[in-house]
Amino acid sequence: MLKPVLETLELGPELCERLRPAVFDAMFAAAAEAGRSSVSVSDLKDLLAQALPQFREPVLQAMAARPAIGPVPLHSVGVLLHDALHLASQHFRREGAADFRAAQHEADLAKRSERLWNGLFSRRLLPWLQASGRLDEPESIESLDVVVEAVRLWVADLAQRLAPGEEIAPAAMLLDAEVDLRAALTWKGRTLLVRGRPDAVVVDRRSARPEVVEYKLGQQGQLELQVAQALVYLELLNELKGPGLTAARLQLFRLEGETPPDAAEAVTPSAGAAAPAHGFPSEVDGAFAGYIGNLAAVRRLKIECTLARRESPPSMPVNVMLCGPGGLGKTELARRVARALGVPLVDVPASGVKDVDGLLERVDATLAAAGQSAEPAGTDSGLPRVSYPPLVIFLDEIHLLRRKADLFLQMFEPKERRAVGSEVVGVFPHATFLGATTDKGLLPAPFLTRFRMVDLVAYSAPEVAQILEPLFAREGVKVDEAFLVQLAQMSRLNPREALERARETLTHHRFDPTGYPLDRKGLRRLAEESWQVDELGLREADRAYLKALRGGRRGIAALDQMLPVGRDEILTVIEPWLLQLELIRQTGAGRELTERGRRLIG
Repeated sequence: MLKPVLETLELGPELCERLRPAVFDAMFAAAAEAGRSSVSVSDLKDLLAQALPQFREPVLQAMAARPAIGPVPLHSVGVLLHDALHLASQHFRREGAADFRAAQHEADLAKRSERLWNGLFSRRLLPWLQASGRLDEPESIESLDVVVEAVRLWVADLAQRLAPGEEIAPAAMLLDAEVDLRAALTWKGRTLLVRGRPDAVVVDRRSARPEVVEYKLGQQGQLELQVAQALVYLELLNELKGPGLTAARLQLFRLEGETPPDAAEAVTPSAGAAAPAHGFPSEVDGAFAGYIGNLAAVRRLKIECTLARRESPPSMPVNVMLCGPGGLGKTELARRVARALGVPLVDVPASGVKDVDGLLERVDATLAAAGQSAEPAGTDSGLPRVSYPPLVIFLDEIHLLRRKADLFLQMFEPKERRAVGSEVVGVFPHATFLGATTDKGLLPAPFLTRFRMVDLVAYSAPEVAQILEPLFAREGVKVDEAFLVQLAQMSRLNPREALERARETLTHHRFDPTGYPLDRKGLRRLAEESWQVDELGLREADRAYLKALRGGRRGIAALDQMLPVGRDEILTVIEPWLLQLELIRQTGAGRELTERGRRLIG
């Protein structure tokens, strides 16, 4: 349901020269403050992230028409895409050179693109995918589909840049960027040793000039850093090869929800109502109205609900698994799915389900509260058989079923929808099944083929602030956005926790308005007295984790021994937030501090 969209951002000589002082002033000042004389380009991104407020304004002013970058629901796509494009470039410089030359004799753009793509896919891309073993992993299929489509877009762009009838060797257009570059850069009397490898250096046939090219999976708030990285590579190459590179290009792959052809036909609206232009019926739009964040996931669910409403009674033919850390609104999304379908919601925590009988009891109780019940439907395997009305069953933290998973598999089979208890057999011909997990890696293997994965991404601070604002408005209190953003940050961008702290803040303010003002000073006092967090939302255990990495990389086993908290808290609470703040990074040899993390702990 996701498709990539390629947006090319041209950084011509004039724009690069305009942005260069802002980037290098910030970069060299940050490196000096950190006491660094040698850095990698990825380190420089960490350093520049500290100076982002100073760097952001000149970038935005210079790039008023920049492309919109949407949220990225598939975290694995970025690394896979980078590897695939590197492989594609190697292919055309080596065994695919003949296809590259032959394509230039095709006057038709579509045929030129097809010739390049066919050779690349059959000879290199497909064998690479097969050798990776990911084709056998159901949870990776959507990511691989996105990567393949993104490479196809890259090939189409390459075909467009070729000059028909003018044969050029691929090595003369796709220059070698496979070696790490090292050079001492000088700026306003300061020197910094920089090392790194650009994604690509390509000769643009239209302008006949070489350009640094960076391939990125677009993410909100990262465009400035991507521009800066391209400018640093320009300077690095010019220092090593001599002046000559004056332009750069960002190729940004943005993921969008794709509406299937039959979803474009709107469900028949109520009398007098016009069908929405985007194909969602008013009942579906209304159910999800006001939901903040996770636009791609919401659109995916709206599409599924629209298709479900074409059935009578409405039900989703596929099971959906909502995946992501706690606090991203998985339960709220389940409520909205039930509202869109107009059926009861049975909210079942998997931790409280011992067997099928326990699940059926929970379903019966929810239906009784809604004035409904299952109906007798004969016998099945010597037991009474009952048929349940349309409903949504939401199993939260479904990975906790683990060894009990086999008991429920028939429920999740579209042609079965059958649950065998000790005293009764329940059938769910019109049920919609939703699951939720904080970690896909913990899911029992059979669930991976029976559920369609929908990934949720973390909220941004402005999104959480938008969720908090109505709470203060209902109290007749006006607060500025900076206050709400700070409260969101202290709550680790978790809306549930942020709302709880907002209520606590209002309670203290009503009790003592002077001592607990609704500003940053009041938040700092509450953070110190009640929450024990700093302005970044870091607790003592988080700082202990960071200090444990002072001596170098460490694996999870070593951290488990060193920290006063359990492994589960490290993996599900501490690390996700530190990764989101870019204070740590995960490597094959263990976790390590980023430059930002080193600066934070001193």
